[in-house]
Amino acid sequence: MTQNFAVYAPDTGRIRQIVQCDKEHMLCGGDERYTEVPELVDPSLWYISNKKMVLRPTLAVSLGTQVLRGVPIGAAVTIEGQTYTADGTDIELEFSLPGSYLIRVSCWPYLDWEGSYEN
Repeated sequence: MTQNFAVYAPDTGRIRQIVQCDKEHMLCGGDERYTEVPELVDPSLWYISNKKMVLRPTLAVSLGTQVLRGVPIGAAVTIEGQTYTADGTDIELEFSLPGSYLIRVSCWPYLDWEGSYEN
């Protein structure tokens, strides 16, 4: 009987792939695990927690005038290709040249946040 499975990393719950097959054909190697899931989903929007599929939450980041708020401790903040690790405090934005700057905040299992800052 064909079933849906999520292949995932047990330490993070990050889904590596979603497959549809018979259970006896389901094999994983190395540090990968699998669990049955009710449907085929976009693995970038979900993760596995306690062998259950969970929708990834959104980050509560806000971009104000020269400040980025709500960035959790340990998050990766990327601005124009340079990545910084957040310490959990508000991030003051300063740029030497005028222009538009793309900012991305990544903190698993949250969905990445992106914003554009005009200087």
